[in-house]
Amino acid sequence: MRTQILAISALLTLGMSTSALADGSMSSMSMKAAAATPVAISNFKFTPAELTVAVGTTVTWTNQGPAPHTTTSLATPAVWDSGPMPRGRTYSFTFKSAGVYKYHCSIHPSMLGTVTVRPVKK
Repeated sequence: MRTQILAISALLTLGMSTSALADGSMSSMSMKAAAATPVAISNFKFTPAELTVAVGTTVTWTNQGPAPHTTTSLATPAVWDSGPMPRGRTYSFTFKSAGVYKYHCSIHPSMLGTVTVRPVKK
């Protein structure tokens, strides 16, 4: 575990971003203009529930509530699925294509969110 933390720290120092893939594995990629965007999961809702980001942005969801939650794309097949996240767990996904991405908590389907991804302005 310590080796993984050191490797991730080294990548971040070099201007790299680490993100979780749909299968739960980790991937590192260059993120020149992209910023990290946080979403809190608390009180059985996503905050913010709607956000707009540029292509290449990594969104990181953090479960701040006592119950387990997921962040799961509503697309078929799912674009991402965090799997159950206990309190304090985070999940990150990097949006590589413009579009509107609706998602929910698969454990609590009334919890809904939307990420709108815009092309990077040149």
